[in-house]
Amino acid sequence: MNYFEYDTAHICKEHRQLFKELFQCLDLDKVVFVGGIADYLNLRPDFEMPINDIDLTFRSKSHITAFTQRYPMKRHESIYSNDALHVFTGGCTINGRHIHFDFFQQDSVFTRPVAKSELLGQQVLHTSFVGMQAFHNEYIALMSSDEQAENYEWKRLYKHSKKASLYNLLSYRKEKELEIV
Repeated sequence: MNYFEYDTAHICKEHRQLFKELFQCLDLDKVVFVGGIADYLNLRPDFEMPINDIDLTFRSKSHITAFTQRYPMKRHESIYSNDALHVFTGGCTINGRHIHFDFFQQDSVFTRPVAKSELLGQQVLHTSFVGMQAFHNEYIALMSSDEQAENYEWKRLYKHSKKASLYNLLSYRKEKELEIV
């Protein structure tokens, strides 16, 4: 099974429809997919990963204007990174399924190592395996109850811990030249 067939089988039709619109509206050389999409692309050969929302980084607001004209977004300060200038959040409902999106404006969309992969037949930039592994491992400490105090969310800590474990497992297996079962 090639990646297009795999993606078609594993990404729900509502997300596929939204990706089609994204691919039409965005210059895919000027945005980098991050978060769950990067995890999906990096871990797809070894694990079934869901795509729940759409996260990407961009440099200039003009890079997302065509999409934000279709789907209005709100501008906020980013909670994730000192590198982020702003985060634009929004969502849409397709066939009764709500899809949330976070678009992070950064001075450089290449703050972490970037890879290029096929997603639904399109070549897209995304945070690399090494970049996402570092991200999840770094955020475990930042999401602890000691760090977050009253803003602590155990589900967020669990999510980063689980994903860090998957990346770390694959790195360990590669380092030890162990087969993936």
